[in-house]
Amino acid sequence: MKLCRSSSCKLLLLFVVNAGGCTSVPLASLPNTGSLTPSPHTASHSAESSVEIYSRVARGALKCWFGPEGSLKKTHVFHAKVEPPDKGGTADIGVHTREAGSSHGVLRAFGVTITPSGTGSRIEAQNVRFPESQSAIMIADVNRWASGKGECGIVGIGGWDAAQPPPAPNASQVAQTGNEAAPKR
Repeated sequence: MKLCRSSSCKLLLLFVVNAGGCTSVPLASLPNTGSLTPSPHTASHSAESSVEIYSRVARGALKCWFGPEGSLKKTHVFHAKVEPPDKGGTADIGVHTREAGSSHGVLRAFGVTITPSGTGSRIEAQNVRFPESQSAIMIADVNRWASGKGECGIVGIGGWDAAQPPPAPNASQVAQTGNEAAPKR
């Protein structure tokens, strides 16, 4: 399909294209990428199947990051998919930012891809949006879970981003509210 058939149309198109170079309006520039640091990305290998590794890593993430005391429970969404072994067995685990009023994640913040490789699996973890210190803990968690260990890298209630728990009320505060616990007999 020809949009411009007449010579006057071609002349007008040529004028519009050339006039853009004569303007005093500055053109938009691309951001300077020299200040950006590459996101932490790790890859490791396991002798076990991708489905087995996926189940361990997903279980660990749901327990530690998204469990009752998980730091990411309120701010992020867990998303995962795994193909059956007869369809390749590739698994993908994504941590996405939570959008207010939405039940699904919006922007990928962290991901784990597990692919069959020879007689085992290749495990890749990549940070996209978390601070480097936090992503280092997350990557260590992924590696620990993939190796069969189940503990969390964060010790304590709520993990790395949780607000500090409120201080326990002292005796005078309890007396003021009249909620003093009766001694047990």
